[in-house]
Amino acid sequence: MEGLDKRAPFAATGGVIPPEFRNIKTPCYILDEKVTHFSVKACPWVQVLKVLGGLIVTVTVMELTKKPLDVLFNGHLFARLLRYTLTTFVASGLWPMTFRWFGKLSKEQEK
Repeated sequence: MEGLDKRAPFAATGGVIPPEFRNIKTPCYILDEKVTHFSVKACPWVQVLKVLGGLIVTVTVMELTKKPLDVLFNGHLFARLLRYTLTTFVASGLWPMTFRWFGKLSKEQEK
């Protein structure tokens, strides 16, 4: 069936993407489809490292961009919008690119 998607946001609907979302291509979606192609399989301690690393990266981006963006945009709400956009891009676009390395780490540990 056309339009089925097994990723988590659509799992509750049996993989059926609602019609209003079928043609929307966000930057993170495009990055996931074209570049990332990561495997989430790894041993449990590597999974914990991925989660902790993701949290650390996300909080770090949030904190490091807060003051510079507030100064740059004089505290305007656009600074928050940009900050959350950057954080989302890093957390859902760039961080998953490290999962291939984590998978290799897990395989090396199993040998």
